[in-house]
Amino acid sequence: MAATAMSSMSSQGQGLSRVQGTVLVVDDEESIRNLFRELFRSERINVRVAGSRQEAVAMVKQMAPTLMIVDVLLPDGDGIAVLEEVQKLNNRIIGAVMTGAAT
Repeated sequence: MAATAMSSMSSQGQGLSRVQGTVLVVDDEESIRNLFRELFRSERINVRVAGSRQEAVAMVKQMAPTLMIVDVLLPDGDGIAVLEEVQKLNNRIIGAVMTGAAT
């Protein structure tokens, strides 16, 4: 069900590559979710947000995103484990991990 993640540049050289489908951003911080929402909105990319592992998995079961950006540290689980879990539901989901934690 997930569409191709990036489309090719237009043959006329106009426009940027676009994400085809939906992006799901998973972060427990509302300000980060809002930041991604605004960033993707300006690029006319459909974005959904979740604040927890449980919410994210439920959203993927409802409608799989093309791209999923997940915070490593979530209040109810590990972001990498969330990506592994949703990959079992739909292995076409592209995953990216982010963190604000000092490493």
